[in-house]
Amino acid sequence: MTAANKARVSLTINGTPAGLWATSGDDSVQASLTQYRQPDGTLAIDSVRALPQAMAFTRRYYAATDQANVQTWKSLVGRAIVDIAEQDLDDDDIAIGSPRHSQGKLQQCTLSGADVNSDESRTITIEVLRLK
Repeated sequence: MTAANKARVSLTINGTPAGLWATSGDDSVQASLTQYRQPDGTLAIDSVRALPQAMAFTRRYYAATDQANVQTWKSLVGRAIVDIAEQDLDDDDIAIGSPRHSQGKLQQCTLSGADVNSDESRTITIEVLRLK
């Protein structure tokens, strides 16, 4: 993975640290732009900011420590405030610049399905609707 894609992402849910997360979804904001002609003949642009999209954060599930966490997080869906800290890293995992901080509301908590015949680890995915 190149430095352009590497970041250390940590979440705090309702003030309780939720650890480091391996992957995070895209962080995008959009606006709807409309161009129109005003009564005096000049052109103007009207913009309306679109609603934010949820960001997903995923990491491996560790039954010994995460069983209680998943129960708690599921009970907080729709109510909990999630603090997000994203720190860019270089190829040697050394921090670049200052971390970006944002906040959102816990929208979903998913524990991947289990399969006794699979060699893949279970994962936890947290979806956060970013507020700021």
